[in-house]
Amino acid sequence: MPTTTHEERRSAAPLSSARPRLAYSLARVMICLCDDFNSVPNPPGPAQYDGKPPEPFYYEKEASSNRSPSLQPPKRRAPAAASAPEPKARQSKLAKEHNITAAEENEIREAFALFSHKKRGEKEGVIPISDVRRAMIALGIPPTPEELEEFISILDDEQEGFAEYPSFVAICALKLHHRDKNSDTHAQEVEEAFALFSRDGEDKITLATLKGVAKMLREDVEEDLLRDMILEANGGKGVGRGVEKGEFEGIMRRAGVWR
Repeated sequence: MPTTTHEERRSAAPLSSARPRLAYSLARVMICLCDDFNSVPNPPGPAQYDGKPPEPFYYEKEASSNRSPSLQPPKRRAPAAASAPEPKARQSKLAKEHNITAAEENEIREAFALFSHKKRGEKEGVIPISDVRRAMIALGIPPTPEELEEFISILDDEQEGFAEYPSFVAICALKLHHRDKNSDTHAQEVEEAFALFSRDGEDKITLATLKGVAKMLREDVEEDLLRDMILEANGGKGVGRGVEKGEFEGIMRRAGVWR
């Protein structure tokens, strides 16, 4: 039986197919290094999802959601090949009401669509209350337990078991504004966390530094997995290139480590 090398195996399978597993693994390493362990929410494990769209149905009050879609952030559409730049999207009335950009609302809509079901009279459908947290994690703004409890009381004050799109936009806008106000604090957190993974004077995370982290934690991690972590974080630009600070922050957001 012919054997395949590690590089051949990687090229045979899309890198994105390993995203939930790798993001989760890297997030767990990050959590182990956090001084304030209890303040960091556990990121969800990779969900089993076959990539096929669910069968459409109309959501009724007594229905419940058993789906467990992928927790990957909403995929951004590739820009259309055109000579002229795309016109800037206009803010909807809802976006203006909550002071968010058209791009921000589009990302909220895509996250909502990952978990939504059709419902008569609702253009965007509805989202089961049990999936609200997952949708917010997909947006990179996971709620704290206290926030989630408050949001659910706002989204489902009649205890019907689902939330409508306008209300979901409202709570996501609140989280986005809160994150913007705390950008200075967050920048400091990124600096401190990145320093745990990078050597003194280095501006990137390398394979050697990841090996050092694993050794310090007494974790037996295969080198292939560490290589895949680097490639996942830097978008497949090469193991030798390492991971820059912005890329490190991005994968931590996708894993739900940072709010």
